[in-house]
Amino acid sequence: MNSSSPQIPRRILIVEDDTIIALDLKQRLEAHNYIITDAVSTGEEAIQSALENKPEMIISDIKLPGKLNGIEAAIEIQKIIDAPVIFLSAYSDDALIQFSKHGEPYAYLLKPYKERELLIAIEISFYKHDLHKIIQKKNVELEKEIEKRIFYEKSLQESEKTIRLIFENANDGICVNQMNGKFIEINNSICNLCGFEKDEVTSFRPCDILSPDPFSEEQGLMKELLESGTLVFESNLKHKNGTDIPVEIKSRMIVFKGNDCIISSVRDISERKRNQEKIIKARDFYLTILEDFPSMIWKCDENGNSDYFNKTWLSFTGRGRMEEIEAGWMYSVHPEDKKNLQNKFNESFGQLKPFAIQYRMMDFQRNYKWVLNVSKPLFDFDGAFLGNIGACFDIDDRFRYEEELRSAKFKAEESDKLKSVFLANISHEIRTPLNAINGFSELLCKPNLSQEKIASFQALISQNTEDLIAIINEIIDLSKIEAKQMDVYWEKVNILSVLEECHHWILNRIEKRKKKNITIILERNLPAEYNLIKSDGYKLKQIINCLLDNSLKFTHSGRIRFGASVDIDRKILFFIEDTGIGIDTALKDHIFNKFRQGEESSTRRYGGTGLGLPIVKGLINLLGGDVWYDSKVKQGTTFFFNIPIA
Repeated sequence: MNSSSPQIPRRILIVEDDTIIALDLKQRLEAHNYIITDAVSTGEEAIQSALENKPEMIISDIKLPGKLNGIEAAIEIQKIIDAPVIFLSAYSDDALIQFSKHGEPYAYLLKPYKERELLIAIEISFYKHDLHKIIQKKNVELEKEIEKRIFYEKSLQESEKTIRLIFENANDGICVNQMNGKFIEINNSICNLCGFEKDEVTSFRPCDILSPDPFSEEQGLMKELLESGTLVFESNLKHKNGTDIPVEIKSRMIVFKGNDCIISSVRDISERKRNQEKIIKARDFYLTILEDFPSMIWKCDENGNSDYFNKTWLSFTGRGRMEEIEAGWMYSVHPEDKKNLQNKFNESFGQLKPFAIQYRMMDFQRNYKWVLNVSKPLFDFDGAFLGNIGACFDIDDRFRYEEELRSAKFKAEESDKLKSVFLANISHEIRTPLNAINGFSELLCKPNLSQEKIASFQALISQNTEDLIAIINEIIDLSKIEAKQMDVYWEKVNILSVLEECHHWILNRIEKRKKKNITIILERNLPAEYNLIKSDGYKLKQIINCLLDNSLKFTHSGRIRFGASVDIDRKILFFIEDTGIGIDTALKDHIFNKFRQGEESSTRRYGGTGLGLPIVKGLINLLGGDVWYDSKVKQGTTFFFNIPIA
């Protein structure tokens, strides 16, 4: 034992009632690099100092003044701190030595002692104490490790019991095979599936109860299992009664009892197979229904590629199924509708949502018809997306009917609007001559009127009366024409005479309206052999006069030229040409409609009821002819109409 000074100073408490001995002991120990935490003379002081200074060793005399001797004080101190004790005593009787053992001393030195003996005792005590603490710590760690191992072994045993319980009572069959196929472990479900006992099954090879044999080279399943570590396949399990049971087998490579093995779960899929057969039959049944369904059915796969069209679709397009699949279901869509349809399909297809859209589609006669396409995503029984299925309904008749309804509604609304405008106009046109008749009639009642004024007032009353009668006649004529109550009186008509009468009539109108800057030209170019025709002379004059009056109304200056000739169909062609304001092309389709005029505001400049041209058209139609016009705004208008010779 090396008694040299410790490398790391150790802390020592001295308990000695002899001051000289205590001082000598302190100096000797400090000389060897020990730290003296305190030097006290009684047991009570020793306890207090140990509590405060936490020394690593106590060197104490046994006999101390006070209530506690060194042994009793050491016992109390060891309750506070874990520190070795060395007793010093001048007595060596056995009773004292035996009593000192109650203080669990690490050394017992008799006074007087040698310094070397003291240092050796101190070092040995520290060594023994440190070793004791290490052993205690290791014992604690060992106890904990033993407890852990006991716990793990117990848990392992419980886990093995649980796993064994699960293994034996699993619904699926479970087996463990060596790499050569020999069965090592099988559970009860395997026996229940095949009808054999465990000892019978363990004597089998997989080829004895499975068809096809998964371990055969022809199947190549073992190679796949070795490469990937897992394998799922279907086979037939041979039952003891000779029947085959379809099973699904899931295998995995494991290490079992130190050897490479294969663990497999075996599931009876008889019910699944039966359901699959039912699904296939149901699919075939519904496909048969879809094939002959009266609506056009199409389908595309999960990538949007067409893969099915029913007979109705093929009959509509006039193409074969493979030709249609290659072309795709959008092939026959009208070019103007294709982009909108493609965007709608892409949006719904990407979001797995249904859609419905109307568009035009070409049939086998290359005619476009309106269809309604309703489509929705298609999923299998496991929820996997299979693509879209859609139905196209021929709505062409319905669409056109709806268009006609919308058009009729628009026309009805337009007609209602025009009637309102007409009523406003007609009320104005009727009030104007009535007000004039009433006003000038009252003026005639005043006394002392000159003959000149009386004649002027009478002329104005007469003119407004004629205007009022003309308005009433127009309303009556249009009503008769619409009610098909207008009678035609067929007779021989001299066309030239009719034109002359109309010429005379328009000249009088010009004079009354004081439009002296307008020239009237009558062209008399009709061949003599066509001068006499069978028609209604009164209505013919009414037609020409109305068109002449219309030209006069809208012509401020220039000329009005009219006449008759023979057209290529050997019909009498009449024309009335003016240099008036012309007709806007926007009114081209409406000019012969009732209640329509070039200006429809109640403050229009030219007056009139808007019934003249509809009456003209109605009368010409009654006479078996047609009417049309040619016009340029601000240049003038030419009206044409023809009537048959007989």
